Order: sequence, then C-alpha cells, then structure tokens
Amino acid sequence: MKIMEIRVSIIMLVYNHERFIRYALDSILSQRVNFEYELIIGEDCSPDNSRAIIKEYESKFKGKLHGIYREKNIGVKRNFFDCLG
Repeated sequence: MKIMEIRVSIIMLVYNHERFIRYALDSILSQRVNFEYELIIGEDCSPDNSRAIIKEYESKFKGKLHGIYREKNIGVKRNFFDCLG
C-alpha cells in the first residue's frame, strides 16, 4: 500500500456554526483531488451543537479530520494560531 504525504492542511475555525458546519464539511470532504489533505478544526467552545457535529464527522473520517476542542473560548486569533502549531 502506498502511503502519501499530506500536501495540504485546511484550517477551519468554528464558533457557534451549527447551522452551517455540515454543509461546509461536506463541501470540503467531497472534493476529488489527487493529493492527500487534512482538515484541522479549531472548535472554540461553541454553546450550540457544533462540537457534537464535528465529533460525528471526525469519527466518520478518521485520519482526515482532526478536531481541536477548547474548554473555554479563546477567540479567533488565538484559535487560528493554535491550529497552525
């Protein structure tokens, strides 16, 4: 089996996006590409069901989607830079 290197990392920042997150994830994950990519999601302690939806997708797309879950809201800038690291 040929193992491909990840060539693209997509960072998605999420806060209170329950209404849109499924559409966004389906849109990214349905793309047909000839390279490996990963999706890193920084979930910033949303008060809605965003976290549950991300966890559902994370279990469905093991190895492709990586959720980073905050225990308290850290804000968009810090969330972004933390996802880069």
